[in-house]
Amino acid sequence: MSDAVRSHRPARRSARPIAGRALPGGRVADRLSIPSARILALLDAIPDHVEPAPESIAEGKQTLLITFRRDGSRVATPVWAAREAGIVYVRTQRPSGKVKRVRREPRVLLAPCSTRGVPAGPSVTARARLLGPAEEASAERALRRGYGLIRAACALVQDLLRVDMCYLEIVLDDAARAGDGEPATG
Repeated sequence: MSDAVRSHRPARRSARPIAGRALPGGRVADRLSIPSARILALLDAIPDHVEPAPESIAEGKQTLLITFRRDGSRVATPVWAAREAGIVYVRTQRPSGKVKRVRREPRVLLAPCSTRGVPAGPSVTARARLLGPAEEASAERALRRGYGLIRAACALVQDLLRVDMCYLEIVLDDAARAGDGEPATG
């Protein structure tokens, strides 16, 4: 098999997505989580003197991903995220609003949060991008290590339903990375 063909193998061997397919009844998680406006109000209530702790991003079960609409308003979504070598990885449905917003505006905010999305600390700024097929393997490995069997089961269901999934790579801004023990580039 040539390198060109091998490099485009999906990160999950069982994945055979149908373009544009989302989970049926995809808003179930939205009904269980706290509304985005309330999450953002809780995030805004964190005192200004509290310093963001980049090392706490993607350390818990959920991370708050905040994307921006065209009008500049924020949309908060709790996501499963894994961190490897200072990069945060997220797997999500390709037709989701957060993917559309990241394609248009790569600037995002990340904050630690509870499983329901309640912020557990202030946000840090970052830049997100959609990974290409050849880049997905490292994201898949990081997420597999971070979440184990429960994530494997969820991912298998998504693969069986042929949901169109993708990976986001989120890189913390230089100031946040400098606080994370990584050198700031300037």
